[in-house]
Amino acid sequence: MYDNEQLLELLEGILERIDLPVLLLDENQKVLYANGDFLKYFGKDQDTAAGKPIESVISIEGTTDIFSFKDTGPPFDELLITCKSGTIEKEFYFSGQKFPLPGNRDGLLIIARDVTIRRKLEKKLQESENKYREMIDNSNDAIFIIDENGRFLEVNKKATKLYSYTRSEFMDICFADLLTSDGDPGIIMERLRDVAEKDTDSYLEQIHRTKDGREIVVEVFAARLPGSERNMLLVVRDLYFRKQIEQKLLKAEKLSTLSAALSTLRHEINNPLTVIMGESQLLMIEEKDVPEKVIERIRNIHQMGQRISNALMKLSHFVKGEKEETIELAGIKMFKLNDE
Repeated sequence: MYDNEQLLELLEGILERIDLPVLLLDENQKVLYANGDFLKYFGKDQDTAAGKPIESVISIEGTTDIFSFKDTGPPFDELLITCKSGTIEKEFYFSGQKFPLPGNRDGLLIIARDVTIRRKLEKKLQESENKYREMIDNSNDAIFIIDENGRFLEVNKKATKLYSYTRSEFMDICFADLLTSDGDPGIIMERLRDVAEKDTDSYLEQIHRTKDGREIVVEVFAARLPGSERNMLLVVRDLYFRKQIEQKLLKAEKLSTLSAALSTLRHEINNPLTVIMGESQLLMIEEKDVPEKVIERIRNIHQMGQRISNALMKLSHFVKGEKEETIELAGIKMFKLNDE
């Protein structure tokens, strides 16, 4: 049988072989033993640590009551504690377990893990995640993450605004529910799954239906989500304004073609019409001996020519937006004929 002193020596030998900082406290939270790793981390030696209260061995922010324990269960597990060694501040996960001591006493066995670097990396990772989440949420395009069956995993703010669904409502539907009856959900989802399997990029123009029944024309960019074998990233762009611009450009192109055709038509008609208008005007002015019936016919010819000139000018103004110009000849107003 071992006496109490031999048991403590045996226990110290075991604790020294553990490759983590280990501390053994008695029932009064005083240090019974600290292994070499613990002393190294906190800049102490065995003689100055043994028998001392825990707060004199390590500088802990806050109360040391956390090291007290009750009769049932472990006192704590992975408790994050910030400790100071001089000017250096480190973070540890402390795990404590009630431990039987010689003499029918209960002690507290504490194992510490230095997580300072890990915590800094976690903080940077969290900051990076928050940054990219903010960028995604503030995007002008709707962004989705879906699984291989089209179920929504993540959506950004633009998606909720564009489709009038809340984030939680998106979680209850799938991508196929956004499609109109004009598109075959099975074929479209097959194409999206093909993107995930072949790791290719794909652009699709589709008609989607929002929660309130509106139909919107969108362009869908689909790609496999980095780091995932099945999940997909979808970027959906509303094409409303692009379609408006395309329609305006098409209209402008048609008007340009029409304007060119009218310009050619005016040129072909104006040349002979100028002669007809001029000659009829001179006949009405100079020919005194012409019978009145002939003069009346000439006047009709002149008036018909003027009507043709008016019609051509109005067509030209409609296309080009030009202002009409008139000139006066022998007291008779005539439209100016441009040889274009």
